[in-house]
Amino acid sequence: MRCLTLVALIAACSSSEPPREHVQLGPLTFDVPADWSRVEANRRGVSTAIWSPPENVRKETLTVTRSLLVPVTAQAGPLVLQEQLARANTLPGAKRSGVEFFVSQQGLNGARVELDYVPPNSSERYHRIHAVLVDGDALVHVLYTARDPDTELAALQLVLATIRHEEA
Repeated sequence: MRCLTLVALIAACSSSEPPREHVQLGPLTFDVPADWSRVEANRRGVSTAIWSPPENVRKETLTVTRSLLVPVTAQAGPLVLQEQLARANTLPGAKRSGVEFFVSQQGLNGARVELDYVPPNSSERYHRIHAVLVDGDALVHVLYTARDPDTELAALQLVLATIRHEEA
């Protein structure tokens, strides 16, 4: 019995996921990597927070924006989301995937697109995943951008798996 407990403890330690922090952005709550730093900006109807790791060799950012400015779009349905998402991700010379629809683990309807592009005034290619979730009358944009993306997309997956509307 003691040997089984030790094996279970060793397995738990070796497969543990990185530390996470539970955060709030307006009425949204979700988890982000615990050691990533946060910069926040708010203006009427739009709340944005951007996270990045401490030693950012991959040039990663994770941006979450909640917008109340387009309630008609939020209620319009998947085809309007698809059109808006495709239009928002048109950059010169960019290669864009098709729009993929999904439902988050917390039950929010969403769509996502992937994009490879070279930012203005840069010579290096970046990869971006832009997901849009519908939160009642609000749109929630979750963007993961990196020059050298994490193959598991761990930070993005963490947010998408845990994001939910939580009344105060």
